[in-house]
Amino acid sequence: MPVKHYWNEEVETMPQAKLAKIEGALLSKETAYIYEHSPFYRQKMDKTNVKPEDIKTIEDITKLPFTTKDDLRKSQVEFGGLGGHQCAPKEKLVRIQGTSGTTGRPLFIGLTARDANSWKELFARHADLSYRAALRVTRNAADAEDAVQSAFVRIMQDAVKYRGGKGVKVWITKMVINTAKDQIKGAVRRRGREEKVGGEVVAIVS
Repeated sequence: MPVKHYWNEEVETMPQAKLAKIEGALLSKETAYIYEHSPFYRQKMDKTNVKPEDIKTIEDITKLPFTTKDDLRKSQVEFGGLGGHQCAPKEKLVRIQGTSGTTGRPLFIGLTARDANSWKELFARHADLSYRAALRVTRNAADAEDAVQSAFVRIMQDAVKYRGGKGVKVWITKMVINTAKDQIKGAVRRRGREEKVGGEVVAIVS
């Protein structure tokens, strides 16, 4: 059986110019949608004099007002329920994802079936790379699998923290590595055994 190098080869090998054109069209469509359905985002855009028709290409994303996790928490307090940033009607929601609330008030995010499928696609596309990154840290296959699963739960919870930067692949890999390290440190505390490796405290994997 031939080795499969891509989950979605058409998308993952698409020329940059074609990808940018698609991203621009989707961003324009999404901006118009949220402006119509979200009082929270409509207020933010109006305050910065940005209209949906101003967003035509992916480069125009810098025109959109910045949103923080605290903004979304305040939105849930002000508008109630899932907040004024929730666009999809409640009857279309299939899952409500909540953050841990360790850094403040828990944030709840409603997902439609399409949202959930998008997360499945994201996981499938990055699962192999994530597993290999976790395995380098844990040095144990079962622990690496656990770390990847835990990391993607955190990724879903912290999606609003994503800032772009070096790209989603780098962000996901960093989250996986940090989760694997946290997992090892947790095991260390439970077993009371530690070892210095590269200046960091990690578990002695038996």
